[in-house]
Amino acid sequence: MLQHGCLFCPNLQAQQTGVVKGTVTNEKGQPAEKVTIGVTNNSIFATTDNKGAYLLSLPAGKHTVTATMVGYESQNAEINITEDKTVILNIRLKKSKQEDLEEVIVGGVTKKEH
Repeated sequence: MLQHGCLFCPNLQAQQTGVVKGTVTNEKGQPAEKVTIGVTNNSIFATTDNKGAYLLSLPAGKHTVTATMVGYESQNAEINITEDKTVILNIRLKKSKQEDLEEVIVGGVTKKEH
């Protein structure tokens, strides 16, 4: 009888998880491809697709999600994941305040061997 009852019991050792998903856009509102979406103090991350979309499965609880891309400021957001629920988090990146490199001049000297 005990064995039969356990067939209907959920696995209590399984970790409770939820999902965070959304779209990342640049400052012009265009989809941002290849943006890294990571969770602070965790090795969980995803990369946006060509439509700027991402999806992460996270353990239940509070998390800090960070979006990073070369040439843009990192964007952070605090989220609360609930078991079997989906959180929608859309992110808009802002251009980095560093000067854009428009032109590079490379100089050199050639030395002839005698």
